[in-house]
Amino acid sequence: TAEIVCRYPACWSFFDQKKSQEYLNEAIELNPHHPRTNYILGIECVADEKYEEAIKYYKMAIEHYPKEDRFHLNETYNNLGTAYFELKKYKDAKEVWEKALILLPSDKMVKANLFEFIYENPAVPKDLREISPFIEKYLSRNLW
Repeated sequence: TAEIVCRYPACWSFFDQKKSQEYLNEAIELNPHHPRTNYILGIECVADEKYEEAIKYYKMAIEHYPKEDRFHLNETYNNLGTAYFELKKYKDAKEVWEKALILLPSDKMVKANLFEFIYENPAVPKDLREISPFIEKYLSRNLW
């Protein structure tokens, strides 16, 4: 199944990049909507600076992860935010990082991304640097 095959690339990526890619291709052929495989493909695209393609894979993963899988959805939204940020799509990055925070309020990486790259970043338009009262509740929890 795609679920099993998509785990091989992680192991092979340390030893044989070509073999790792073969397993990813096999997994996506078995199930083009498999969330973990799409997530991994998104990571690879970001590593290759193919951000638009990464966004496509991350969105496919988000669409097909079970809605109750808050951990993997948080992880995918966080990485989606990075792809948007690299494209200077600050509004989109902020929105998905805030979704990631709502899914897993204890995620220190998401909080750090929001503060460093959005809320405290002078390159981001001032109106986007504002923290909404709803999100502020998640940030004010003593979860750091």
